[in-house]
Amino acid sequence: KGKSLTGKIVVNYEPETIAKTLAKLDLTTNGLEVDDTDDQNLRYVGASPKNYVEFGNTGELWRIIGVFNVKDSTGKIERKVKLVRDESLGSFSWDATGNNNYGYNDWTEADLMKELNGDYLDTTLTANKTNWYNSYWTSNGPVFSQTGVFNYTKTIKSNYQNMISESVWNIGRNTYSNPSSVPYGLPLLDQYNKERGTITYQNSRPTVWTGKVGLIYASDYGFASTNSECRENLRAGITYDEANNSWDYSNVKCKTDNWLFKNNWFWTLSPYFDYSSNVFIVRGGGAVVNDGAYNLHDVLPAVFLKSDILIVSGNGEKGSPYKLSI
Repeated sequence: KGKSLTGKIVVNYEPETIAKTLAKLDLTTNGLEVDDTDDQNLRYVGASPKNYVEFGNTGELWRIIGVFNVKDSTGKIERKVKLVRDESLGSFSWDATGNNNYGYNDWTEADLMKELNGDYLDTTLTANKTNWYNSYWTSNGPVFSQTGVFNYTKTIKSNYQNMISESVWNIGRNTYSNPSSVPYGLPLLDQYNKERGTITYQNSRPTVWTGKVGLIYASDYGFASTNSECRENLRAGITYDEANNSWDYSNVKCKTDNWLFKNNWFWTLSPYFDYSSNVFIVRGGGAVVNDGAYNLHDVLPAVFLKSDILIVSGNGEKGSPYKLSI
């Protein structure tokens, strides 16, 4: 009738980021749990939670540790998802440079930190291997070596690197409780708090590091287990025979119902307080102990995702891992 109408339609849509999606999942069905720290982190726990994600390379599996309050490089705190590579990159030294070949347990200068945030992110590598640190012990002490083999095909491809947040990682130190009484203790909640504390070796080391690729914390390993004794003490089940000066790790509790138990020795990010070169590791039998940074253990890289990453498919099972998009 010669009339016209002009207007507009506004669609308010906020996409479901991976952190929001995980927060809405049924905790019991998917293996999720809110931990008992003051931060109330959302974590995957148990032997086989649905926390698989395709990341790093096409078909490469990582696993979701949980959702955490994390600062980015500008100081902004956001809820971010933390991933760990399901398979090791190989066995390398945490640090082997200096300190008479013992290395230092300062992640801000560690050889492994430089390798993970250097070669591991260098998509221009075209050789079959680069040389990483792989020092070792002899009767005369540690021997410096940089002949470790790293396969360049394991680098994180650029489209996945764009999903990684440059974040602030906590590198505070801890030591065993009751250190004069074997087999010692390592209360899980205390370990978590000390990792985020200000205690350092001789008050001379940084307590935070800002970067892209790190490792799991020792506390991450403990919180992944549903075992109640492990939740109290990361070293639960370890015994010591003083008469024979021998340790028994056969009844370790933290490996029980723990998807992070690998049956291999691997590094954590957490430095040990009492020595300049020791770092907490997880032994092959599942025990948390400390070891010299120059030694060789499996490397399981860990990253925080940017807060706007989306899940586009998958249900978190190994046969149907989450696939991500920006």
